[in-house]
Amino acid sequence: MNKLKIGLLGSGKGTSIKAICDAVKYGILDVKIECIITNYNDEKYIEYMITLCEMFKIETFNLLN
Repeated sequence: MNKLKIGLLGSGKGTSIKAICDAVKYGILDVKIECIITNYNDEKYIEYMITLCEMFKIETFNLLN
């Protein structure tokens, strides 16, 4: 059976996104993360989101620059 595809929206420190990603990583949540979208323009936060995208093989691009 195909996994449910989901997108994540983030606008804070990324704690909810991290919790969902951890649940997927450890097999607690059986979904495929297709995209992560954020409007938070903090360099450290963006680097963290890029790391998550790399972990889940999600293509990255930045519309803010």
